[in-house]
Amino acid sequence: MEIIGARDDGDTASKSCSSEISDTVTVLYGSQTGSAKKLAFQFANELLEKYKKKVFVDAMDNFDLSSIVDSPQLTTIVFFVSSYGEGEQCDNASKTFSYLSKLCSENSHHLKNLHYGLFGLGNTAYDIYQGASRDLKNCLSQLGSTLLGSYGEGNDEKGELVEDYLQWKNQFMPTLAEHLRWKPSKENTYKPSIFISEVSPRTHANGEIVSSLRDLNFLDKPPYHIAKPFNARLINSQKFTDGQRCQFHCEISLEGSRLKYQTGDHLGVYPINREEDVSKFMFLFCLRQKAEQVVQLRSTLPLWIPSPTTYKAIVKHYLNINSAISSQMLQTLANFAPSDKSKDRLLRLSSRDLFTKEVVERRLTMWEVLLEASDGNPWPDVPFSFLLESLGKLEPRYYSIASSELLYPDQAHLTIKCERELVKGKIFYGVCSNYIESICFREADQAGRLRDWQTVPIFVRKSSFKPPLNGDRPMIMVCVGTGIAPFRGFVQHRIAMSAAHNVGKMILFYGCRDKSDILYPNEWPKYSTALESKLSVHFALSREDPARKQYVQDIILQLSKDIHELLEQGAYFYVCGDAMKLSNMSKLVRQILVQRKGISEEEAATTLKQFKLNGRYQEDLW
Repeated sequence: MEIIGARDDGDTASKSCSSEISDTVTVLYGSQTGSAKKLAFQFANELLEKYKKKVFVDAMDNFDLSSIVDSPQLTTIVFFVSSYGEGEQCDNASKTFSYLSKLCSENSHHLKNLHYGLFGLGNTAYDIYQGASRDLKNCLSQLGSTLLGSYGEGNDEKGELVEDYLQWKNQFMPTLAEHLRWKPSKENTYKPSIFISEVSPRTHANGEIVSSLRDLNFLDKPPYHIAKPFNARLINSQKFTDGQRCQFHCEISLEGSRLKYQTGDHLGVYPINREEDVSKFMFLFCLRQKAEQVVQLRSTLPLWIPSPTTYKAIVKHYLNINSAISSQMLQTLANFAPSDKSKDRLLRLSSRDLFTKEVVERRLTMWEVLLEASDGNPWPDVPFSFLLESLGKLEPRYYSIASSELLYPDQAHLTIKCERELVKGKIFYGVCSNYIESICFREADQAGRLRDWQTVPIFVRKSSFKPPLNGDRPMIMVCVGTGIAPFRGFVQHRIAMSAAHNVGKMILFYGCRDKSDILYPNEWPKYSTALESKLSVHFALSREDPARKQYVQDIILQLSKDIHELLEQGAYFYVCGDAMKLSNMSKLVRQILVQRKGISEEEAATTLKQFKLNGRYQEDLW
C-alpha cells in the first residue's frame, strides 16, 4: 500500500493502515485500464496538498477488509471503481467484492462504522452502466456503512469523465474534511512530489542511462509481464485499407520470450509518442536545448520512469503528453503563464461551458491549449515535475490476439485500425496504432520486409473472452470492424481441434461498411472448407447499397430461429467490437428468447443473466 505523506524518501513504504485509521484516509481503486487508479492518486495527492495529512492508496484487493469488520473504530475509505465488461468488477477489485457479497448474505451490519466516499467510472455506450460501483454502493449500504456526501459517477462516452470527477470532487472533498475535522493548510504554493536532479553523465558512467524500454538490460530474461515487457520482433504485416480508415494485420514473434497465450487473450503493447508531438512539447516547455540532459528522479509517489534517464526519453517514451486536460489543471497552469494575456485566456477557458466547447469538443491536449493561449510562445516556468504529476504515464494499449496458440504458438497476430479521426479541423492520432503502423509500413525496406531490429515492447494479458473448452459446443460470434480479431483466433482454434475431435457449428455475423472493408477476405472461405461447412459467415454491409443499409442486428433477427436452436443446444454467444454499434446486443438476445421460446421479458432477462454467469454470453466492447 502506498503512503502519500511527508515529502522525504522514507515516507513511501508498504505498511498496514488499520492501526492509524482514526486520522487518516484510505483511498482504494478498482481499475482495469488505469483510469480509476490515476484518479485515486490524483485525489490522494490533492488531499495531501490541501490538508497535509497522510493518505493510503492501494488496489481494493490489496486491502484487508476483514480488519475492519465489526470494528468499534471509525474507518474512512474513498473508493474509485471502474466497471469492466458487462458492469463487472475489475480484476483488482473482484475478490474484495466477492468477500463483501458474502458478508451481505449474513444480513448483519458488519461495516456500520465505515464511512465512505464513492466515485464510479463508466460509459453509457455499454448495456450496463456503472454496474460495478452501483453494486458496491448497494452492498455497503446493506452492511450498514455510511455514504459521505453524494455518490459520484463519471461518463467516459463523451470524454467528460474528468469534468464529472472534478464536479464530484469539489463537493465531496470539503464534506470529507469536515467529517475528519481537518482544516486546510495555509500553505498554498505548488510543492512537487517528484524531484528531478540534473546530473553529469560521468556520474553514471558505470550505470545505465535509460532511453526507452528497449534499453533496460534487465528485460533480456523471462518472465515478462506488464512491468517487464519483452522486446518482440515484428515479422510480417499486411495492409487491408489505407488513408483515414487504415486497417492492417501484423505478426509478432514470441520466440525467446517464453510468453504463452491462449486463444482470446490480449497483447499489451507499449507505444511511443509521435515525433512531431514530442518536438512541439519540448519547444513549449523549453526542453529542446537540454533534450539529452541526464536526470535522476526520486519520488514520494509510485515512480513509473526508470532513472537515470534524459528529458527527451521521458517525453518520448514514458509521459502521456497527449492525455486529456482538466479545467482545474488550466487554473493551476495559469500561475505559470508567460504573460498576463496568456493567464487571462487560461482562466477564461477553465469555465465549464467554454472549456467543454473549446477544449473537450476539440480534443485539445495540454500543450495545444497552452500554445494557443500564448500565441505559440514557450512556457518556461512550468516545473517539469508538475508535467510528470499531471500528465501521468504513457500506458500500454491492449489488442485482442487474432490467432490461436494451437496453430501459432510462437507468434501473436494483431488486427489494428489506425485511429485518425478528424475533429473540428484537427486530426486526432491514436498513439499506439499509428506507432505500430509506422514500423510495419513506413520503416520497412523497399521490398516491404521488416528489419530484424524493428521491435515493440509487449506482454500478454489474460482474458476471460475465450472459446468453450468443450469443442463440440456451438458458437455464435458477432462483431464489427476490427472486432473480428478474436474470432479469427477462435476459428483457427477450432480448425486445430478438428484434426482429432468433432467440433460444433459456428455462425459468424460480421458488420462492415462495404466489401472493401472486410478484413481477411480470402481466409473465410478457406476456413469454412477446412471445417467442412461447420462455419457459416454472414456479412452485414451497411454502406454497400445506400438504398438497403444492413447491420448485423438485421441479419441476426432474420436468422433468429437458427440462433435460438443453437442456444437450446448449449451455444456460446460472443460479441466484440465498437460499443456504440453493439451495445444493444444483449437486448436483442432477450428479444429472440421472448419471441422464439415464448417466455416473458423477465424470464428472458433471467435466462440471459444465467448465460453470463455460465460464460455462455460474453462481450468485449470498447
